[in-house]
Amino acid sequence: MKGDLFKDITQWEYTIKDSVKKKNWFFKLPSFYRESYSMNAIFTASTKLVREYLPDPRMYPLEMIPGRCMVSITAFENFDTDIDSYNEVSIAFMISFDKKPLPFLSLLAQKRKKFYDLYVRHMPVTSEIALIGGVELNGFPKIITNIEFINEGEDRRCTVTENEKHILTLQGPVLPTRQGDYINFKSCSIRNNTTIAVNFRMLFHEFAESRKTSGVTLTLGDDHYISQELKSIDLSEKAFLYQFSPSCELLLSAPRNVSEY
Repeated sequence: MKGDLFKDITQWEYTIKDSVKKKNWFFKLPSFYRESYSMNAIFTASTKLVREYLPDPRMYPLEMIPGRCMVSITAFENFDTDIDSYNEVSIAFMISFDKKPLPFLSLLAQKRKKFYDLYVRHMPVTSEIALIGGVELNGFPKIITNIEFINEGEDRRCTVTENEKHILTLQGPVLPTRQGDYINFKSCSIRNNTTIAVNFRMLFHEFAESRKTSGVTLTLGDDHYISQELKSIDLSEKAFLYQFSPSCELLLSAPRNVSEY
């Protein structure tokens, strides 16, 4: 049921003082995302090339097959959160932390546990408070962009631009859904030259997953550094997995030093 994710969770208030704008930003930790829409496509990329972008040698690309690791691109419309509504896109490398993975078998192990390790490489957002909170609290690589969702026939399309430069467009079908489940993530990032981790847990009220991805397309821009980087890692043209959820909740925990896990 909706709200189950937040039962018995105590929140603490946290303030970030902005000396430049002479403004205080108010947050609650853990953060509640009460209603979100998400579409996620997972692509493969060159393990060798992705490894060059991982900032901690304890991060190992999670491989589908030898030489091909996985990149997750997730688009969110966050309708009801502790920091109001905003849109965001997560571009993340799926990893194994502090343990060298086995191709495919380590992926199965994470899937069986419903607990995935990620390194978020880029995270465009549409609001300043989401930017401030993500960067200052969690070390996420957030930038302010324009993120637009529109319906295209029986598809949903998300387009990301910054200063009129096209970053990417992700399009996928609106699938028939069923009752979903809990999925957990440990997202690693760098803050003040220290590797930290943020746990987030999602509860999907409506969920669909498909390996039939012929209707999923990713179009990359030409002159933005994010799209150029995605092209540089030999990203596959076709997604091998697509997930769709028109209704989900998310609990974002406070960051911790990764050594505490």
